[in-house]
Amino acid sequence: ADALLAAARRAHAALEAHAGPEIPDLSAFGTGRYIGEDEGNSRHDVDCRLWAAAELWATTGDAHFLTAAEAALRRFDAPDEACGAALEKALDRDTACRVADQVDWDLPRNLGAIRYLSARAERGADDPRDPALVASVRAQLQGVAELLGARAAADPYGRPTGKHTKWGVNGEIAR
Repeated sequence: ADALLAAARRAHAALEAHAGPEIPDLSAFGTGRYIGEDEGNSRHDVDCRLWAAAELWATTGDAHFLTAAEAALRRFDAPDEACGAALEKALDRDTACRVADQVDWDLPRNLGAIRYLSARAERGADDPRDPALVASVRAQLQGVAELLGARAAADPYGRPTGKHTKWGVNGEIAR
């Protein structure tokens, strides 16, 4: 466990040493780059950074990782009322909501946001998180949960993706 935690800390330090993603030249391949930015999520790198920082904060309690997680969450600056049910109209993978309405390989944002919220129980009575940010993430998570439930209730097959159909949607539904 110590070796894995040390490796995670080194990986996070490497992330912090680079402002954005390091995208290799894959022009020799015909499959595309298979990174989130190609799929319409220009915030994919921030999604990944959020998840990593939230997991490390939950694991270590180190304030440095909490600061990194909260900084990543603040990059998703859509007002709460524009998220949740309002996403049904947008169907935009690049929304700036702290909680996304889709769960796919290129959207680990929700894993980070949920870990950020759930780590509270492990911290005990002392909660160093920004209360306004916690409230925003919680409100957006509630809104997205209600949206997914409404989509599933309205769909003849009970799919929470609603009208959103794409290649690989069965995997998204399973997740």
